[in-house]
Amino acid sequence: MADPANYGNPDRDIQQALVALKKGTQLIKYNRKGKPKLCPFRISSDETTLVWFSHKKERAIKLASVTRIVPGQRTVSFT
Repeated sequence: MADPANYGNPDRDIQQALVALKKGTQLIKYNRKGKPKLCPFRISSDETTLVWFSHKKERAIKLASVTRIVPGQRTVSFT
């Protein structure tokens, strides 16, 4: 949840995001085809891997291999 008193404080935003991911949170996962899906994401206990479930299997990616984050689709309706 965004706190209006902390707007413009990226360090606090990053810390809040890390806390949410450590506990496990649902994020929207966009695909090239189909509609966006809510998937449970979490960060591993050693904070080196992002883990999520897809097609009933656990998937993971090393955070060190992430080179950039691409914002998702921002249209009003998904058809």
